[in-house]
Amino acid sequence: MTSRQKHIKEAIQTIERMFSCNFCMHGRCGSLDFINYYHLNKACTFLKKKYPLINFPCYQFDAFSIREFLEKTHEPVFKICPAGFCEVAVPVLVRGWVDAVIFAGPFSADELPEKDYFFAPRYPGIHEHLRLPKLDKKKAESLKRLCLMLSDCITCELELTLPAKNGFKELVQQYIRLHYHLNIGLDDLAECMHLSKSRLSAKISATFNTSFRSLVNSERLNAARNFLKNSAFNTSEVAEKCGFSDNQYFHRVFKKMNGISPGQFRKRFCRTSSDED
Repeated sequence: MTSRQKHIKEAIQTIERMFSCNFCMHGRCGSLDFINYYHLNKACTFLKKKYPLINFPCYQFDAFSIREFLEKTHEPVFKICPAGFCEVAVPVLVRGWVDAVIFAGPFSADELPEKDYFFAPRYPGIHEHLRLPKLDKKKAESLKRLCLMLSDCITCELELTLPAKNGFKELVQQYIRLHYHLNIGLDDLAECMHLSKSRLSAKISATFNTSFRSLVNSERLNAARNFLKNSAFNTSEVAEKCGFSDNQYFHRVFKKMNGISPGQFRKRFCRTSSDED
């Protein structure tokens, strides 16, 4: 981690403490893999676990509606998600394009005037009354300004590390990063890159000194560690969300790579609740 990245990480942690919120960033994280790329705060994971069907409208709202709005305005917005939570969404502009979106929250949605919000259709059937931090107008403006400054810092870091042109290595890494949670194989990437499986396998081996399956498992395990540390999903749910269709295989691979089981890892590092193997 570079000194610039350490400053970004420290800034995020400071803002999280000041406003009792959580950060995540959807989009290309590049070398900033210390920023959560899922909504893994306690409130979101609690609701997504209790109401699994809310996952899709939440994803649709953040990935499409919010992103489309930010691509038009390039300005931060306070949004109300399908669960009724408030967050600030701030675009990260790289070379003039919205390359990622920072989210900070969740907060109670009762403090700001309705005209200041971008609303998602409310998901029916949720009757939870969770205690969330309140965000009055003064605090909201302060949070927005801080997130904008942070967005500028992230933009600079991403632009400094952006290759002039994506080569073979970057394309493979990007494909895996975007598809690791799906049931992907070497033939899927070969079709995408218009190469034969044997040719692609040889190029991956020569470039990464490992196999395509190992690269995918490495990305899946990175995501699994993030889920185990920051979410309320049990180990079976974590395995499924990270692309492991076989829970026993997930446990075996996780323990081989980390030296401890997923349940032991959670007990040692978890920020939310404990789990069982």
